[in-house]
Amino acid sequence: MLKIVSVIDQIGSDIDYLANGLLPYMDRYDYQVFDVHPTTPSTSQLMRFEKYGKDADIIDFQHPHIALLLLNRYSWLSEKKKILTNHIPDDLNNSQYSVFDKVVYSNKTMQRRIRGSVFISLTVDTNFWTFNDKWTKNKNLIMVTDEIKQEKGVFEVAVACRNLGLNLLLVGRKSDESYLTKVLETGSVTYRQEMSKEELQQLYYQSTLFVCNSDESEIGPVSILEAMITGVPILSRLVGHVPELNKKNCMRLLESPLNDVASLTNAIENLLSNEQELLIMRERAWQIGSKQADERRAYNYQKLYRSLFPGTPVSVIVTIYEYNHTILNCLQSIAAQDYVNKELIICDDNPNSDNQSVIEEFARSVSFPVVYRNTSRQENDYGLARARNVGIIEASGDILVFCDQRISMHSNAISEFVKNLMPKKWLFGTKGTIKGFVENFSCVYRNDLIKAGMFCERVDEYGGATQEIFKRTYSQGFKHELIPTANSTFIVDSLSLSKRRPDIIKMRNRLYRMNF
Repeated sequence: MLKIVSVIDQIGSDIDYLANGLLPYMDRYDYQVFDVHPTTPSTSQLMRFEKYGKDADIIDFQHPHIALLLLNRYSWLSEKKKILTNHIPDDLNNSQYSVFDKVVYSNKTMQRRIRGSVFISLTVDTNFWTFNDKWTKNKNLIMVTDEIKQEKGVFEVAVACRNLGLNLLLVGRKSDESYLTKVLETGSVTYRQEMSKEELQQLYYQSTLFVCNSDESEIGPVSILEAMITGVPILSRLVGHVPELNKKNCMRLLESPLNDVASLTNAIENLLSNEQELLIMRERAWQIGSKQADERRAYNYQKLYRSLFPGTPVSVIVTIYEYNHTILNCLQSIAAQDYVNKELIICDDNPNSDNQSVIEEFARSVSFPVVYRNTSRQENDYGLARARNVGIIEASGDILVFCDQRISMHSNAISEFVKNLMPKKWLFGTKGTIKGFVENFSCVYRNDLIKAGMFCERVDEYGGATQEIFKRTYSQGFKHELIPTANSTFIVDSLSLSKRRPDIIKMRNRLYRMNF
């Protein structure tokens, strides 16, 4: 598999939270997250980074200070593909940015400063953070921040809560001892330095209002997204990614200076007095926040990683069911392709499959991403269309190549497809003989096929997939073209026609009713 090392600042930080949020969706890569302190890394941290970094295909630095420290220390990093995901507002100079293949920002204000940089928004685990349907107004406000320090404006919120007889639920790491003491002396604060996600979710459920009072150094925070998804109305300064998230007035904005306690107190009091507005804000915020899912962020990083390699990214989709002994021959022919920028997506439609371990072993032996998905639903279910559609959705490549597990592609097949491909063209190759269009050894742009409706899952018996997809895409303006230089060989023949005649008749009758 392609090896990715993501380098964070420290365990338990927001950066750690973001990097590890991608893990459940990075099974096509060997994706590792390691911490290296930005100024005083330990010997064990450096040894671990050197061990895994030397073997990595891509290194994603999550902090510019860590990146510069390690780049100055290890000359071998100059040969590596490198990404800087910059989570802090400190700007490097242009020459420092130029050493990275890509620079990523999580808010558009920062991204616009650096030409050629990429925007990938902050996200959270939307499977965990869930909406509180039982929200009621009470006297609890909540602030969740990575560090408790003056720049976060915590003291001013604590004073406003004291003035209004409210309780501030404060969560964050202790950064400035004297400042935290000053905050706690207001007498209106319930403070927790560390807590589990489950405990934090309960605090959100117990809160009437989320407040972000940070200065312009804030690039997030992630906690705003957590509040949006759990249904806590938000009062925030216009910092970080707030401009991108504040759509349809889903939150109330603070415009006064950070130390203006009187204005802050009035803003909190006015907002809490309008329960109907709070209810509307909750619903609007959830609609927007629910789209900020870790799965989406992971998909954007998958595409970013692929963009570092030459050529248009290709996703090879192989559907498997029977003939298990042919699988490795098919996969090895894909591994032997002379086209570099490829990934392999294997969709297994056998409910009793024992192929996964074989495929996982194969994945460890190659240097490109490999994905395995079991798409089956029940016994004797002909789910070829569904399996291919799963592969299309999973694909991170701009170009799709379909290959049957009974087929061994010649080593230049993908290259031949790619150099002949054009929009709204569906190319197909040869399998020892020249025939008409067949989709089980073919190539098409992913977006073109998605817009065309992908494969029809009503074709759930053998004998109709090619006819249906050919006629439908032809009617939509696709051109189907044979590429005689894209060759393959049958590893094994398909089942005899005699066993499939009843299914073919059934599908022909169904397609007739569908006007095919």
